Amino acid sequence: MPTDKKDLWDFGIIMFQLLALSHPFASESDEIMADLILKSEPVASMPILLSYKLRSTILSLLDKDPEKRPTTTELMDLPEVRRRRTEQLLQKMKIEDQLKNEKEKEIQQKKEQEQKEKERKLKSGLTRGPYYQLQFFCYFPNSFIINLRDPS
Repeated sequence: MPTDKKDLWDFGIIMFQLLALSHPFASESDEIMADLILKSEPVASMPILLSYKLRSTILSLLDKDPEKRPTTTELMDLPEVRRRRTEQLLQKMKIEDQLKNEKEKEIQQKKEQEQKEKERKLKSGLTRGPYYQLQFFCYFPNSFIINLRDPS
């Protein structure tokens, strides 16, 4: 059954491969690779462009002794990881604020449109609505029957 330390070793292998573009225990056969994994340090080297801290962290994940490997908590507490997590959190908050502001703006625009539509209907209602029909009825009483059949 995989343990936290085993998963961290796997993570170290993946990180090494991604950054060095080669397997840390590259060999010509699976048997030799298994022997290298059990008995030696990684044969491939990490790129010198990587920070010392990153290289040493990845190599510590590949330590043969599981007790010497860092825990997930220790990894998450690395200054680089904390800084990146903080940056991601701030970016997420910024995006959420932008979405909230856009939503509020949409709601405000919708309210303004509804208000304009209401005002337009109110203005048109004064010339064609019940008030107009009442005026029309006062001048032409027989048209009341027409207005009852066709209120428009």
